[in-house]
Amino acid sequence: MTEPDPLSLTEIFRRFRQNIAIVIGSRLVFGLVNLATNVLIIRAFGVMELGIAVLLQGYVRLFADIVKLESWQMILRFGAVEQDVATKTNDSAALRRLYGFGLLLDLVAMSLAIIGAIVFVPLAADIFGWPPAVEAFAPYFALSMLFITHGTANGILRLYDRVDALAWQFSINATLRFLGVGLAAVLGGDILHIVLAWFVASVISGIYPLIVAFSELRKRHMMPSFSGVWQQIGQTFPGMWRFLWFTNLRGQLSIVINHGTTLFIGAELDAAAAGTYEVARRFTSALSRPTQLLGPLIFPEIAKLAAQGDWAVIRQLMLRQLRMTALLILGVGAVLLSITPWLISALFGPELSGDIFLFRLLIVGVLISVLGFTLEPVMLSANRPGTVLALNFVAVLVYLAVSLALLHSYGLLAFAIGLICYYVVHQTLFTTNSLRLMTTRQGQVV
Repeated sequence: MTEPDPLSLTEIFRRFRQNIAIVIGSRLVFGLVNLATNVLIIRAFGVMELGIAVLLQGYVRLFADIVKLESWQMILRFGAVEQDVATKTNDSAALRRLYGFGLLLDLVAMSLAIIGAIVFVPLAADIFGWPPAVEAFAPYFALSMLFITHGTANGILRLYDRVDALAWQFSINATLRFLGVGLAAVLGGDILHIVLAWFVASVISGIYPLIVAFSELRKRHMMPSFSGVWQQIGQTFPGMWRFLWFTNLRGQLSIVINHGTTLFIGAELDAAAAGTYEVARRFTSALSRPTQLLGPLIFPEIAKLAAQGDWAVIRQLMLRQLRMTALLILGVGAVLLSITPWLISALFGPELSGDIFLFRLLIVGVLISVLGFTLEPVMLSANRPGTVLALNFVAVLVYLAVSLALLHSYGLLAFAIGLICYYVVHQTLFTTNSLRLMTTRQGQVV
């Protein structure tokens, strides 16, 4: 059995820390800007208006998530292997075809999503109680999917270590949202102007990573090839379609946890309840969102190690990450939970001060969620998308069972309790299966 090379781990963590500094620094700062935008909407317009805006955004993203294929994961999983092949053989045709295939997938998926979203706008307006002006603008808002969901470009940026472009996208989006909502508040605007500000921010910020991704490809003479991609992609990359379908189904499960829950609350309760829950979710996301990006940041490194068969290094990397993250969570969690009442009162005022327990439960949930951020990338790099799907499916069933069982007794708290149960089950299942997989793969290395 080969011994892990400490220098390999040192280099991996060096690059990882560098990317963390870029992305998490941006997410922390501009996550607070997004939080300030929500505070501004509540103070200037009301929770109901925020609820309407997040329901429209959730509706549009629901269609995007249903239809999209996780092309960024495909680029990392197969592109990391093919990148080494292209370097050694000086033949980039397969890699360029992979990029072309991903872009075509994105275009087809988003076109279907936009059409579906536009068709069902009248039904959604009736269910969620959108005012006529928002219902009229909703079909145009659906076009923002082309700019908020470009998986292949994101995969290319991660593969070529250009995560700074993704950080800039988030920063531009947060800044334009805040400025747009602020302008609406000063000029006496209404909910339509809030929605318009979010639309403009999504479009402008979404263009930037596309430009950077194509610039990187042009610089490397790796512009996408569309010749014969549908006929040859399965032969060039065995297991491609299976990987895509399984990761897509896994992505659809996340709809239940994110936009699906907000939409369900809006339909079952009202827009104010949906707004309250979304404020709490986004508040915790502003704190946890940077850590949720750690998995995608480490994915390229794990995929390259898997392509080389360095499973011992992957195991050591995974165990070190679990230990370090557990210690960090304990310290950060103690501080956050103690200052939560003060933060909520200072930011949102008396309107949300009665929901402190909801905020605290969601904080506990997101802290648990970041514990094993290397686990899914490990399973996907080992070409186990079916296992990833099955484990997530079990965790989502637990979330649904707990949330629906407690809904009438605990209201919004039911979904926070359900999330905690979801994350505990998710982390337990993935840790157990990842360690078992590493033991098996290490035993195959001579």
